[in-house]
Order: sequence, then structure tokens, then C-alpha cells
Amino acid sequence: MLSKDLLRLILNATIVGKEKRKYLNISCAFDIETSSFYDKDEKVALMYLWQFGIYDEEKEDTIVITGRTWEEFKKLLNQINKVIEKIKKKENIKKLLLPCYIHNFSFEYAFLRGEFPDIRRGVFLTDKVTPLYADLDNVQFRCSYMLSGVALKYLPTKTKKMVGDLDYDKIRTPLTPITDKEMQYAINDIKVVCEYIYSKIQQDGDVSKIPYTKTGYVRRGLLEHCVGREYYSNKKNCYKQILSQLQIHTLGEWKVIRNAYTGGYTACNPETYGVTIYDVICKDFSSSYPSIICEPLFPNSYVGFHKSMTQTEFEKMIKTNCGYCLVTFHNIRAKWCWSTNISYSKCVELSTIDYDLNNGKVFGCKENLSLFITDIDYKIIKENYEWDGEAEFKFVSEYTRGYLPRDVIDYILKLYKDKTELKGIIAEIIRYCLAKEQINSVYGCMVTDVCKEILKDIEEEDEEKVSEDERVVGLLKKYNNKLKNVTTPIAYQYGVYISSIARRNLFYGIRKAGKLGLFLYCDTDSVYVRCGVGYQKEYKLFENFVSAYNNRIKQKMEKMCEHFGFDKNAWCPKTIKDVEKPLGYWDNDGRYNHFKSLGAKRYIKTKYNKRLGMYELIITVAGLGKSQGCEAIAKKFDKDVIVLGDVKDKCDKVYIKNVQAVFDGFENGLKISEDETGKLTHTFVREEHKGIVTDYLGQDYEYDTKGGVHLEKCAFELSVDACYLDYINGYSDYYSRGFE
Repeated sequence: MLSKDLLRLILNATIVGKEKRKYLNISCAFDIETSSFYDKDEKVALMYLWQFGIYDEEKEDTIVITGRTWEEFKKLLNQINKVIEKIKKKENIKKLLLPCYIHNFSFEYAFLRGEFPDIRRGVFLTDKVTPLYADLDNVQFRCSYMLSGVALKYLPTKTKKMVGDLDYDKIRTPLTPITDKEMQYAINDIKVVCEYIYSKIQQDGDVSKIPYTKTGYVRRGLLEHCVGREYYSNKKNCYKQILSQLQIHTLGEWKVIRNAYTGGYTACNPETYGVTIYDVICKDFSSSYPSIICEPLFPNSYVGFHKSMTQTEFEKMIKTNCGYCLVTFHNIRAKWCWSTNISYSKCVELSTIDYDLNNGKVFGCKENLSLFITDIDYKIIKENYEWDGEAEFKFVSEYTRGYLPRDVIDYILKLYKDKTELKGIIAEIIRYCLAKEQINSVYGCMVTDVCKEILKDIEEEDEEKVSEDERVVGLLKKYNNKLKNVTTPIAYQYGVYISSIARRNLFYGIRKAGKLGLFLYCDTDSVYVRCGVGYQKEYKLFENFVSAYNNRIKQKMEKMCEHFGFDKNAWCPKTIKDVEKPLGYWDNDGRYNHFKSLGAKRYIKTKYNKRLGMYELIITVAGLGKSQGCEAIAKKFDKDVIVLGDVKDKCDKVYIKNVQAVFDGFENGLKISEDETGKLTHTFVREEHKGIVTDYLGQDYEYDTKGGVHLEKCAFELSVDACYLDYINGYSDYYSRGFE
């Protein structure tokens, strides 16, 4: 099975990596093609073709071999292992691995774990079905999707993935003939991955320096920037003193901090639910999360723990310091129907008797309502809600407040500068893409759960069972050691506060737009507002607010630059067209002719195209793809749909003529058939199945599969929660004061 070309590439590969674990510096990839079917009402997944390839630098091409059965692939792996064992013996190396990349490794792993039981002992799982990597003898399987963060067709490679040449509805088996076109489709998948990994080897130096995930780049870059590369240095000692102040002291303290974390805020104005709005503008923040990193609102050093506090005491504390806590409100109710920021899912021991929900957000609760928050969250709640008496505060962890470490801010400003100044410069495309990827990964790096367990795929019979609390305490100890030894560049508290500050900034815009009668929808770092006929005066007032907000950002950024000694313009680099791009400003993100929302992550909008004389339809609907879902909705209600490919936006553009029919059809209960959604239901099959299956050509095959992933087309129905509909229909009964 092992061809002479592949053997040559393995034998001639340089050996890289650290002393304890070395790697063959090769770009290698593996992929499979599968069929899914039912046998006696049981879901079955069957592999019928596999591809294995290594990139040949001299030929600037990928050498690919294919097979039809797992037995053939096992023979190939045995041959590869024997060759590597000889290299290990010759070079006197204890651990030598061939990295083999798989795009979306979780899919292939579901098959590999059944066919190769030993792989379950060498796997690193981020959750029950998602492996980061897995060692099988001398081969280490890795996930190129977790490294790139994009689908195969969007990888920046010379070879491109072929689309639409494999009909996945056809059942194929290892006996089914593969056409030349189908084989080329499969081979191209391998070539794309190999070319991508080869480019990463060139970029990073060698394969051992490629991190397992996208966030690995920013974590490594940030650590080197803040600490330096020397094991002992004054810079490292200084940074060590900073991080040591942010250790997590107890299990209780960790639970408060962890539960205080909440992601982005997404909501629809219930007053405009289901209404088609004409002439709408979207305002969003320029690099929202990176700009927040420049704010002086973060925990700096631990002050102490308070078992309980009154509202007066807590409000006095947060005038100078910050912290996390469990707060309880009595008979809390929202001041405005469009500004409800308490998520029901984050509440603690909330009764189901007396509360009102606005699309998952608490509008009112006549009983006690408790939740974990930061001081920033409390300020948002106080502006949006009112309650009886004083709120009660428990388990308060108090910190001094200030900026993030200087080097963290410096790193972000450098990335933002590269992202802005290098955009559009062909010769700097690699540096631009790297800067863009890293600045977008900073937040994800900061909110990674520090107590996330490394899961195993086997039951250790002799393993001592420990409680969840004992497990977390052990992981917290390891985390604190990372802070003390400066092997991690940031503290978890930073990420929790970035999210809180982002919601605060967003609510500035929501409240202003809401009071002016303009607010329609928001999502994390953007708001949609009216600007058409009848609202010009109000929109002008909102523009004044935006200008005032941006001016405050300018003052904050200049103060930050002065504080740290940065260039005063470090926060507002210029594009190649000499246009300033200030960090953190509200910007126009598009003007739309029509807009309609049915709740969070359920909206459609249009933008007029003069050349076509049609309207581009754009959707954001949870459960539907932006391209296929948009096309399906359009064609359901309009006969004159045009679909044009758009490589830049990485999705097709859909144009419609009959806007009214499409927008009227976008409503609760909208159904899209399984052939139109482009979505597949993934079912992980862990049991062995045996039987006879007939392929699409009528040929029988006796199969024996030990697990995998069954894929099945799924239909879509747009459903709005009944509780939310009750709120939409009756919120005016609870809310009678109007806008303040």
C-alpha cells in the first residue's frame, strides 16, 4: 500500500520538536467518504472510500493514495509505523510522530474509535465528541478545522474543493464503482488540506510549532509579547507579579466568577416584532472586544471576600473597586419593554410561578430573583430595572480596578494596526490574515474555561472516582500554578469583564434608540434603528448621541495612550486609502430598505441593487444557512429569484423582486423542506452493525461497521416560543408608562 513516493517523503523528512516529543516535518492529511442508511430502523454509517496524502515540496503537489476498506487502511498504517520505528531506532528517538490532519476530525474519529480501539487511549477530547488530537502508535491525528476555523472550501490554497459532484443521497459501498469525477472530488479534499498545512509549516517554521487551534496562535503570541522568550527575566518577573494577584482562592470564588460570565446580548424590540420596517440603518462598534481591552475597568488585584453586603455598601464599594457577587432582587420589573438584560437561564432558583419573559430575558418577577453578576452588570440592571427595597449581595469577591497589563494592550494595538494598515495590500496578505485571525481570537482565548476537563474516551476501571468539586479544585490548583509560573498570558477574570463591558456599551445605544422610538434589534456589538420617513428628527438626535459617544471614546483612548506612553494615534491607524479607523467607534454597517424580526437570531433584511433592479435578501435565522436558507425562503415566495456566487463574502447572494410576498411569508410556522435547508442531522453511532445493504446501482454488500456518524437531511420550521408570543401579545398590560 505504501507507495515509493510516500516512503521517500517519510524517510527524507526532517525531524523537529522538543526532546520528549519529536515530529516528522511533513504536511499529511486523511479523509473518508461515507454513506448513511437505515437497516431495520437502525441508523448505520458506512465508510466506502478513504484518501491519504503527503505534500511533496519538490513537485509542489500532493501524493495521494486511496482505498476502499478499513483493512486496507490498517495495512497502510502498519507499514508507516514500521518505517517510523526504524527511524526512531536509527536516530535514537523515544517518541516520534507523523502529524496527520483531518478537516473536522470529530466526524472521522467517530469511525476510527471503533476500528482502532487503541486510539481511544491516546485521544484529547474537548467534549464527548470533539477530539483535539489523537495518538495512534506513531501517527498523531489532528483537526485542521479547529486550526483554521473555516470550511474546506474557504481555505486559501491553490487547489480548491469541488462542490456538488457527490450526490450524498446515493448509497455507496466499498464495492460501488467510483467515477473519475467522484474520485477527483475526494482527492481534491486531501490536496486542499495538505496545501494548507504546508503553508502553515512555512509560516510557523515547522510542524511542531503549529498550535492545535486558532486561539493557540494568539495565546502563544500574547505570552511571548508579555513575558519574552527568556526563562528568567525582569519582564517575566514583573508580569508574574501582575498575574499572581488574580489567582482564584476557593471553589466558591470560582463558582461566582464562572457563573458571572455571560456572552453577547441579542434581542428584538417586542413593539416591532413581526412588522416590516422600511429604511433601517445598522450601527456597530469597530472591533468591539479589542477596544474594550483598552478600558480601565478590569480587576487588578484581589482585595478580599465579603460574605454579604447591603445595596448601599455594594454601591459604595464599586465607586472605586470592582467585583463579582450573587445578587437578589425583590419584585423586579423592567423600566422599558425593549431593554431587558437579565437572562432567565442565568437566574438561580427562579420560580416558574410569577415571572414574565421577553424572548428568554426577564421582564418582571414578583418573587425573589437571584443571579451572579459583575459590578458592570449591576449598573446595567439598575438603569434598566426597578425593584422593591434594597437588593441583597452575597459572596462578594472584591478587586481593585484599573487597566489590563500594558503589554496586553500593546499587543492588541499592534494587531489592530496590522489588520487596518495591511488590508488590501497583496504582498502582505499573510500578515493581514494572521493579524485578523489573532485579534478575533483574543476574546475566545480569555474566556476559555480554566476548569475544562480533558476528557477520556475509555472507562478507567482502576481510576479513583472523585467528586465534581474535587476535580475542579485540582484544576484550579493547576490554573493558579500557571499564573504563578506565567505559562498563561491572561487571567480568566479579564474575559468575564470584556463581555460585561461590551453589553454595557451596547445598552448605551439600545436605551438611546429606544427612548427615541428607533430601536428595532441588537446583536452583541450592533443595533438596528429606524431612519426613514417620519423619523428623521429622532434619527438626527441618535446621530448626535453617536458623535458624543465616539468623542468620549477618543478621550478615553488618548488618556490610555498617555497613561502607558503609547503614540497618541496608536488606537486609530489608517487604511491604504489614508482613512482613519478609530478603535471602538460606532460605525455605519449598512443601510437596508426592509427589515423584519421574529426574535433573537431571527431576522431578514434587503438592500437594493440598482444594476439588477432587484433587492438582495439577507437572513440571519438560527438553524438555517445564510446561503441555502436564504435561497429557500426567497424561492418559496418569489418566482423571480436570482442567485449569484460571491467569493468575497463566502456565500451566495440572493436577489428578489417580490419583497412583500417574501416578508409576509417570513413568519412563525414557516417551513423549509429537507431538500432545501442544506442542513444535516448528525447522529453519532457507537454500536456495531452487521447486515446487507444495496447500493444505488443495485449491488449488495455485506457490511460490518463498528460505529460512525449517520447523516440525514433535516427540514426546518421557524417556531417562536409560546411564552414569548404571550409576552408579545400582552406586554402592554404589564407596561403602561410609555417611554421615559
